[in-house]
Amino acid sequence: DNNNNNKNKKGREREEYMFLQHGGTSLIKLTSVVSCYCRSSSYSCYYHHLHHFKRGGGGYRGGGGRRMYSSSSPTAITKAKKQQPKEDKTEGGGGGEYNPEKTAIVDGKKYRKCACAIVFNDSGSHVLVGERAGKSGSWNLPQGGMEPKETTAEAATRELYEETGISLDSSKNKKNIQVELLSVLENDDAYAYSAGGWLEKKGLAGQRLEFAVFRCKTSADPMEFVNLEGLDGEPAEFTQMKWMSLDECVESVWEAKKKAYEKMRVNVEPIVRKHFY
Repeated sequence: DNNNNNKNKKGREREEYMFLQHGGTSLIKLTSVVSCYCRSSSYSCYYHHLHHFKRGGGGYRGGGGRRMYSSSSPTAITKAKKQQPKEDKTEGGGGGEYNPEKTAIVDGKKYRKCACAIVFNDSGSHVLVGERAGKSGSWNLPQGGMEPKETTAEAATRELYEETGISLDSSKNKKNIQVELLSVLENDDAYAYSAGGWLEKKGLAGQRLEFAVFRCKTSADPMEFVNLEGLDGEPAEFTQMKWMSLDECVESVWEAKKKAYEKMRVNVEPIVRKHFY
C-alpha cells in the first residue's frame, strides 16, 4: 500500500510539474508519446495543451508532428529522444562530424549551409519575420539547414513551407495566398556568422546563410494565412509572424546574425528595385 501511495504521489507531482511548465492551462494526458514541438523541457512529454492535438489512429498526433510510439514507458521516451525529426532542426545535435556535403568553408573554417527565405509583401515594403519559439523577442526570417545537393531556392522553399505553411503552390495555402520565387542572392562569405551550442559540438564555426527572395501577393496580417505548427514532421519554429521593414528586421535579429543581415539588405536592394519599383 505504501508503495502504491508513493507511486501515485510521484504521478501527481509529475502532472503538477508539467502543468506549471505549460503555463497552468488546460492539459491532457496523452495515450502516446509524441514529438514535442512546443519545446518543453522534455523532448517527448505526456502532457500538452489540448488544442495542440487531435485524435488520430489509436492515440494522439501533434500538430504536424509524427506519432512515434504507442507507449508512455521510460523506454519509449528514451527511444523517442533518439528519433527527433532531423539533426539539422534539433539544437542537441549530439557528437560526431556534421555531413561535409551540408557545409561551406569560409576563411578556413567549416560552416553549416543554411537557406533563408526573404519574403516581401505585395508592395515590397516589408518582409515576413517570425518570433522564435522559446526565445521571446528574437525575430528572424524563415531559415534552416540545407540538405545535400539542394539548391538555395529548393532549400529556402522547403524551409518556408515547413516553418510557415506557405507554399509556392497556392492551392496548399490558407486563403489561396499566391507566392512566387523572384531571385536568389549570390553567395557571399559575409553571410557567415559564429554560433556555439550543438554546432560547435559538430565541429562547426557557425552557419552561412544563403538567401532566396520571394514575393507574397498580399499585405494582410500574416497570422491570417500562416501555419506555425511545424510541418513535414518538423518542430514549430515560430510563435507568431508579422511584416517588418528591412531596417526593422535587421535591428530585431539576433546580434550574431546582424552583420549577415546588413549585407543581405544591401545585396537585395537591386532585386527590390527591379520587381517592385
